[in-house]
This record gives sequence, structure tokens and C-alpha cells, in this order.
Amino acid sequence: SYSAQASNHHVKPGYPRVESEAETQKKFNCPPSGYGESPFFWWSGVKLNREHLTEQLDQLQKAGVYGLVVSYHHAHPDVDKELPRGGGFGSVVPSDPPAFSEEWWELWNWFSGECARRGMTVGLDDYVFQSPGNGFWTDEVADLPAMKSYQGSLEIDCSGSINGGQHFIKDVNKEMVGAWAYPKEKEHWHFSGKVNLLKHVKDGRIDWCCPKGQDYGIAVMTVQQGAMLHPEHGEQLVSHYFQRFEDRLDADARKGMNCFFQDELHLPLEVYSQKTHTLKTQIVWAEDFQSQFKKRKGYDILPELPALLRSIGSRTHKVRLDYYDVALSLAEERYFKPLYNWHNSRGLLYGCDNWGRGLEPLRYIDYFRAIRWFSAPGNDAPREGTALIQTKVSSSVSHLYQRPRTWLEAFHSIGWNARPDMLTQQFDRHYVLGANLFCLHGLYYTLNGGYWEWAPPCFHFRMPYWPHMEHWLKYTERLSYILSQGTHVCDVAIVYPVSSMQAAGTGTDAAFKMASSLHRLGIDFDFIDWQSLERAEVKDGSLNVAGESYRVLVIPDMPTLYYSTMAKANELFSDGGMVLSLVSLPSASNRIGSNDPAIDNFVKRIFGQSVPARQATSKRISRKKGLGLFINKTEGIQNSVDTAVTSIKDYLNILDFTSSSGQGFAMHRKVGKRDLYFVVDVPQQDLCFFRSSGKASLWDPWTGTTSPLAIVRQNHDGTWLRKPTADTRSAMIVFSEGDPLIADDSTQLKKETTMTIDGLWKTELTPTLNNKWGDFRIPAFDDYIGVEARELFAVSEDNAPADWQTVKIDPKYWQTVHCSFGPGYEWIYRPENVNTDVFIKQVLDDNSTLDWKPYEISWRWGIYGDPGPQGYHGLKGRISNDFLVMKQPGHYAFRTGVIIEETTPVRVSVSGYSPSSVWIDGEEVDVNKSIQLKTGLHHLVAIYENISSSLIKRDRFVDLSPRSAVVLLKENIKPASTEPLAMKWFNDPRRLVCDPLGQKPSVSCYRFKSAPGLDSLTFNVYGKTQVWVNGHKQMVKAIKTNENGSTQCVVSLSQAAGEPADVALRVENRVGYRGGAAFPSPIKIKCSKGKIALGDWSDVGVMKFYSGGMWYRKEMVLSDNDCNGSVKLDLGEVIATCEIWINGQKAGILVGAPWMLDISQFIKPGSNSIEVLVYNTLSNHYQSIPSKYKGDPASGLMGPVKILISQ
Repeated sequence: SYSAQASNHHVKPGYPRVESEAETQKKFNCPPSGYGESPFFWWSGVKLNREHLTEQLDQLQKAGVYGLVVSYHHAHPDVDKELPRGGGFGSVVPSDPPAFSEEWWELWNWFSGECARRGMTVGLDDYVFQSPGNGFWTDEVADLPAMKSYQGSLEIDCSGSINGGQHFIKDVNKEMVGAWAYPKEKEHWHFSGKVNLLKHVKDGRIDWCCPKGQDYGIAVMTVQQGAMLHPEHGEQLVSHYFQRFEDRLDADARKGMNCFFQDELHLPLEVYSQKTHTLKTQIVWAEDFQSQFKKRKGYDILPELPALLRSIGSRTHKVRLDYYDVALSLAEERYFKPLYNWHNSRGLLYGCDNWGRGLEPLRYIDYFRAIRWFSAPGNDAPREGTALIQTKVSSSVSHLYQRPRTWLEAFHSIGWNARPDMLTQQFDRHYVLGANLFCLHGLYYTLNGGYWEWAPPCFHFRMPYWPHMEHWLKYTERLSYILSQGTHVCDVAIVYPVSSMQAAGTGTDAAFKMASSLHRLGIDFDFIDWQSLERAEVKDGSLNVAGESYRVLVIPDMPTLYYSTMAKANELFSDGGMVLSLVSLPSASNRIGSNDPAIDNFVKRIFGQSVPARQATSKRISRKKGLGLFINKTEGIQNSVDTAVTSIKDYLNILDFTSSSGQGFAMHRKVGKRDLYFVVDVPQQDLCFFRSSGKASLWDPWTGTTSPLAIVRQNHDGTWLRKPTADTRSAMIVFSEGDPLIADDSTQLKKETTMTIDGLWKTELTPTLNNKWGDFRIPAFDDYIGVEARELFAVSEDNAPADWQTVKIDPKYWQTVHCSFGPGYEWIYRPENVNTDVFIKQVLDDNSTLDWKPYEISWRWGIYGDPGPQGYHGLKGRISNDFLVMKQPGHYAFRTGVIIEETTPVRVSVSGYSPSSVWIDGEEVDVNKSIQLKTGLHHLVAIYENISSSLIKRDRFVDLSPRSAVVLLKENIKPASTEPLAMKWFNDPRRLVCDPLGQKPSVSCYRFKSAPGLDSLTFNVYGKTQVWVNGHKQMVKAIKTNENGSTQCVVSLSQAAGEPADVALRVENRVGYRGGAAFPSPIKIKCSKGKIALGDWSDVGVMKFYSGGMWYRKEMVLSDNDCNGSVKLDLGEVIATCEIWINGQKAGILVGAPWMLDISQFIKPGSNSIEVLVYNTLSNHYQSIPSKYKGDPASGLMGPVKILISQ
């Protein structure tokens, strides 16, 4: 029943079919439907629109994205205070249409049908919906009368004790199912001599006299409501969740659904409290638990339940293992298995990424055992790095229970600079561990002007390099297909340490350090659970189960285990296999508990010594040359592990894979008579050994082609060959029946000539950010966002150096400003130990020498880089109205000048944290009360006293430091409606102009470096403006006056600048619009063809903010002799992807190193044109957006570029 699989005739796409060797090779080039990428599709941020979804489906289908898994996000309780607290991390953030409303079901039916018509599929991620307290099917099932009345939780209270000769008196109620007294010595309780206190009930209360001379511990067991082990729990969940999709969708829509995904499952199946890290006193129970336990284990569990919390003697470990076994057996039968069977009977994949992710074996009582009831066990692999243990646990479950796929949720939170070469490395390093279903975490329905994120990036059609992603996604699809075929091969099994953790609370160090060390040395392994061991057959010195065959069994620091585990270890040892015990020797089991003589006999037989171990290392050899080895080095666990790994290598003698450099890792799968090795992180031309023979070939997942592969030598041990692919590239090496091709060592060395291509390259920009749906800027417009000046250098004309229009920027004079942001206030801070009266007096004293500093704001965006609290995992479309922020304890004051054009009633409007006092022209005023101010300049001061450290709260997701706003508003004017992605003060006709310099006139000078090929500038500005390009004054044409009072201007160059030009602007500042605020929006830059040097384009002025594409063009001259050999173009380095054209013909696409391409077939003697189209990432666009995930904006053709000619 564990390995039941859906039959071929009714499986949905992505559920592997049993295929012949010939079919496998044929389909490698173009895999069947179901193996392409299946990303999480976040339906959050804005209202869902069918036209928009249709466009997105078209783009995804064109790139080869096969499936979509729709997901929603949750609230942050400290930010989304208007929402209920909810369950899990927080309640579901409302969506439009609301999830599971009638409108939503109509949309889902349509969308699933659209997927089916395109040969795509869709599934649902239950991430936020399954949490208890969020109001969906989990709560629906819990609210059923049968569930609400079910007594499925039991509290064990072992806190009581009584001294000899005293009376124990306690009222009895219907919830009390057990009360026992146990003889005790200090803290140790004895099971023998226990007293059933319910036999001492009189008049509804226990009244028992404790024998003199003996103290007793008291345990009371009471049942409570809980439905985890209700016999119909799983069936009801199916009815209220999964079956609804089948019932509500039409035939076409049902064809489109192929999976459900279980995400971070919340279940009351815990051994330890995750908050207190102590054993739980409230345990999972069932109304028939006592009888079920008696039936399965042969004794009454009730009087022995205190063993779950404390020692009751030698039986303690047995009782614990027995209880957890029965509890999880019932959970499997009543919850997990009905869900699995529903999916399996329909050929639907059921994937997961659940709590603990293999790192916490006691999650769900036994993580391994619970996760086997998913047809695609999995885990997430966030950010950069390798989720080794997590992925190995997931794939081990798949191997041992023959689950069709291993789900990899990849790679959230890398940031907006994520690019295919980074993803390839991450992908390879997880697929070599056994993953074979690829789910990129990020595909967003909307970016909402760049202000909606969920652990970014979104890797898909908004990324500039999307035109090249089809090439990369095909690579992942081919590997997902081929690595889902056949069976896994490895030599080593590590016992997953759950039984010892359940019984004795031991840790995972030995098991996981052993796994890491094996991986580091290139030795593949599986984790194995006690039930797989129990059903394994020993033959020829190997453990054989589910198609796997292990020669080495590692028992990692497990003093307690199942009797069957040790019996199987003994069988393996006797038959010639290797059994290795690390750190401790087993001594207890589920048979009788501690000091089990049967276990001790096995230990003596295998390791040659008994418990406690007399020797740090012991070794025994069986008659069939089996090796029993115990290692416990005094230097620590890692030292023991290192010694153990060396011993494993020596025992195996011939490893399945090695490389001459000692680097890298290979995953071996057997597909029919073929042996497939997926090799990762091995240098090119390393001499690699494979424990396989026959004809070798290279299956290239980048192209889908297969080609013969010459070997160095081959014998009865295996095959030696040189890794044919580049250092950064994986290799799929396949051995099949036939004679190998032997490498010809007599081949003469090629003569190679290098031609470096120096100088400037011609350029042409190719914008990619289509803002039709408002993804990159609000409001939306149906055009592309190209190059913009968003950041400028500024200096007042009074302080500007001579020739400021062209002179090199000196930070001593120039400051960096950002469009829309200017000095709206000034501020001062003093620490807590400063007397508040003195502070206030100094603040209000016009003659004070306090060091007031400019405080820059934008009336739309608030504070640059700080939009206010957002929630989990990035921006959530919020701009805080409160722009005065206090991030450390102490006293603060903010001041500005307010200009009144005519005498009018006004009021001080305060938002957020209230100031201690507000002052106008030196007089304290009551906020929110109307006051009359005369025409002219007035001085506004807000003081915040005694900001304490208790008010300043921040974590990696949100900063809840006190935030405030103090704004002077005109009375008797109707406020304007608020705009999206803006403070409420933005464009409010009541808001009075603020300027800390008052009405003092000023002129500012601005500079920036343009993109190559500058043709024209379009900008909005407050104030009369002059413009120079490379020192030459340009004509500024005023086009119109905007509603906000700024002027739209255009500067058109008579001739486009070639190289990036120096642009200078002189602005006669308007009051309230100084600094970057002189420009309410970025300066748009139109470019034609230009020139640029190789290197990082983000270092070239405004190109720092340009996300898109750029053509690099160059001519090269080749001789007749040059064209007779092999000619390769080496681009050095590219960020992020590129396509190469030679003489007008497309030569190829590159998405990662080596950035090299054979162009021999495209060249000719004489002049040859090279064109390289480079796309970067969204990181550049996000440099001006306050995301925590903006990343490194490095971009472009970095070089050096060379032509390599081999004769």
C-alpha cells in the first residue's frame, strides 16, 4: 500500500509513466507534458482580470511553463491590524474576487479550462487557507457537530505528589479518564506498585491515603475536545476541500487541474512544544485510542502515559515508541491516507513543503512517516545555498515509497538581481540530491507599480531576460523528465534518527553531519526509516527495498531504536554488509525498553562490545566479510564522522563515482538497462570514474541532443572518462549496452590564437518594461519604461564650482538627490539623558546653535527608502502617511516654514504617533483645532519627548518604530480623493506649502551622466530651467503646465550624443520644491544609437536604474586562414543573459558561464559583424524602489571579449 501508484491510463500530466528505454531517449529532447516548470502563481495585490490573465497565460505557454500553482498570501498581525488575527502567521489578506466566492469559482473554472486548452495545468497551494482560524475547510470540518464533540485530546498532569501518610483528595469529572499514583524516589517514578486512584472514589471524589514511609507521584489524565484522530477526519477534509473542485468544475476545467500542494501544514501532531522546546503535556488522543492501542500493542496505555513526560523505569522508552507508533498509525489511517488515496485514484500529484522540512524529525510525530503520504514530497530551498538535508529527506521518501516526483520549491528571497546563471547553480545542486519537480516560488499576478512582493523575485515575464528564459526552462524540463525515470542508485543508508529522538530526546547532529560529510566527499546516500528497514530484504550483502540496494547502514547516535532495525542491521552484517554506529551504541528498543538484552546481543555480535561502550572504536568482521564498526572519538562528533566516512570509502573500495579533483557530486539512476549519472560541480576535463560500463554518451539537457562520448579506459570495475562540459555546467553521462568509444590520445594539440576586441562598442537600447498593467509604475500606461534620470547630483548655485556644467563631480560640493524628494523639514535629535525642558527651550530658541539637519520627504512617497511597515516578505502596496520617524530612544524635534498666501483658518493635522507638543511661531497650539494665520511665513515645530526603547520594535520583516506626521491644512476646503501608492497628503488641496528655508529664493544646479546615444530629454520641473549637454547649452521647450503646477519641458539635441553625455540643469527653485523635489517625476531620456565601453552599465550614470536590453555591435576582420579553423567568441562575462548574432544570423543564446560560443559556421573572410543583445535583471529598476530585495544592479557585457581561433 505504501508504494501504490496511479496506473498509466488515467494519470495527469507530470505523473511519470513507465516507459521503455527507447521512449526515454526519444522524449529527452521534447519531454511529454507535465515536466516543465510549475511556479507558485500569487493571485494577490490587485483585482484579477481575465484579459490580464489571458495575456499572462500566453506568455507563459510560449516560454514552456507547463503548470501553475495558485497561491495567496497572509497578513502581518502587527501591520494589518484591521484584519482578524487569524491562524498560522496571520489571516488571509482579502482578494478580489474573494477566494471561494461564487465569482471566484467562476473565474477558477474559466482559468483551469484556459490552461487545459493550452496544454497547461493548474493546482492550488493551501498555504494560507489550511491554517486553523482562517475560516476555510479546516475550520469547516472542525465545526461539524461530530468533530466539535469528539474527545481527541488528552492532558497529562504529572505535577502532583503526596508524602507518605497523607490523603490525596480530588474531585472527579466526566473528562477524567485516569488517575494514578506511582511510588517515587526523588524525581524517579516506578511503574511497579502503581495505584489506580479511580478505584478510590467516594461521593464523586478521589480519597486515597498514601502509605506511610513512601512518597508517590500523581498523574491525572483528562480528555478534551480534539478531532485529529476522528475516524472521518480525512474523509471530511476531502469532502470539504478537494472534492469541491471536482464537483464544481466542468469537464474542460477538470482537465486543467493536475495537483494540490500542501504548504506548512498545521496539525496537532507534535511531540515537543515548538515554543518552549519541552515535551507536550497535551497529546493527541482518540475516543477509541485505549482499545486501539490494546489491540495493536497488547497492553493498556492509560496507566503508562506518564512515561511520555518522565521516566517510569525501564519501560519508558518502549511506552514512548509504542504510543507514537499507534498515534501516527491512526493519523495515517484516518487523515493522511484518505487524502493520498483521493489524489492517487485520480492520477493527481499531491505535493508538499511542510514544517520541519526534514530538519525536525519529530514534526508530525515522525516527519518521514507523515510525508510519505504525498505523491510529491518536497521542501523549499530559499535564497542561495543548498538545502541538503531537506532535499535529501524529501527524495529519500520518494525513493523508498516510490513516489513519482520530489517537489523543489525554489528559490524564494534571492532578490530582484536573480539571474539564470545563479538559478542554474542552485537548480543543479538540488536536482543532484534527488529533486525532480521544479517550482519557482515567484510568479506574481501583479507587481503593482513595483510595490507588491512576496519573497521576491518574480522570475517570469517581467524580467528583462524573459526572452531567453525559454532556453533555460527547457534545460530544467529535460532534467525534470529524465530524473523522474527509473530508480535511484546509491550505497549508503542513514537511519533517520526519529525513534531515538522520540524515546530519549537525542539530537540530529550525528545523522546530519554524516550526511553533509558524505555529500562533501561525493558519496551519495539516502535516509531510511525503520519501516523501510523492516520490509527490506538482505541479499548479497545489501539491503534491498523499493528498488534501492544499500551496502552500508549508518546508525547515527541512536541509543534507542526499533528492535526490527537492529535485527535487520545484524542480518546485513552477517551477510557481508557494513553496519556503522556513531557516538553511542543502541541499548533500548520498543521490545522491552531500556537495557534490552536482545539489543545487547546484536550489539556484541556486530560491534564486538556491549553498552556502555568500553572502547571509542571497535570493529568486527563477519564470516561473509561484513564489517561492524563503532566510532565515538573524544574529539567530538565531527571527528567521529570524518573517521566514519573514511571507513565507508575503504569498505566500499570502488565508489559509484569519483573525480580526480575530489570535487563534485553525482546522482545515479537506473533506467532499464541504462545507467544515468547526473554530474554537478566537477571541473571540465577532470578524470571521472563511474561504476558502470558499456557505451558512454553525453545527453545534453541544454539542446536535447545525445552524442557518443569517448572514454579513457574501462574494465570490470567501471569506466574512466573526462568530464566533457565546462566547470560551471552539469553533465548527464549515460551508459548503455555496447562497446565503448576509446579516446584517441594521439590527436595533435591545436594551435590557438587569441584576438582581443578592444575599444568602444556601438549600442542600441531595447526597453522591456511594458507598463500596460501598471506593474512598474502607477498609474498604468501602455508603453515601455526606458532610461530615466531618477537620481541627480545637486549643489546650490552659490556653492557651485566654476564650470559646474562639466567639471568632475566632487562629493565635497555635490550631494545626491532623488526626483520628488526634497527638504520638507529639518530635524534634531538628542539622547534620553538630555533634560526635556532644556531640549524644548533650545528647540524654540531662534538664536540656538542646535545642529538642525535637512529632513527630506516626498509628498507622494514619504521617506526615501522607507515606505513604512509593509508585512511579511516585502512591499505590500503601502505608503505610510507618517513620514516623521524616530528610530532610537531619545527626544526629537521637527520644524519647517509654512507659507500662507492669504489670511485663512487652518488646523494642525496629526497622524500616527502624537507629538508631545506642536508650536507655531513660538506659541503652543492644540492640534486639530482651527486657528487663524495671517499672510506670510510661519514657523511650525513638532516636539517628541522621551521616545522610549519599548516603543521601537523591529524585526527582519517590519520596522514598527514610532512614525508621525504633522501637516498644516487649510480649513473649509474639500479634500481630494486619495491616490494609489501615495501618502494621503499628496495632491491634497488643503495642504499648505512647507519649506524649511521659508521664502528665501534659491537656484540649484543638477548633474547626471546620460545613457549612450542621448537624443532628447523630457521632464517636469518646478521653476525656470536651463540645460547643457557636454557643456553645450540646449534649447528648453516648455510644452505645458501640469495640474500639479509643474512645467513639462523637452530638450531635443540637434545630433544624438554618442558616448554617455554629461547633462547639467540649472533650476530657479520654487518655494517648497527644492533639491530633488524640483522634479516631481524622473527625467525621461530618449536614446538612439550610441557608443559605450565594456563593463558594468550600472556604473554609467542613469543606467544604474535601467532594466532592459542593450545591443552591443562591433566589426572584426578575419583572414582566410582564420576561417579555416574553429572560431569561438568568448564574451568573458555577461550579466544577465545574451543572444549572439554573427553577420545577421542568430548564432545562439547564452544564459550562464562559460560565455563562449562556436561561431565557425557563421563567419567569413574579411569584415564580420558581431551583435550581442544583453538583458539584465529588474534589480536596476528596483534601485529607486524601497524594496529590501533590490539586489546588486550589475549589468551588461562585462568582457573582455576575445576571438579564439584554433587551427
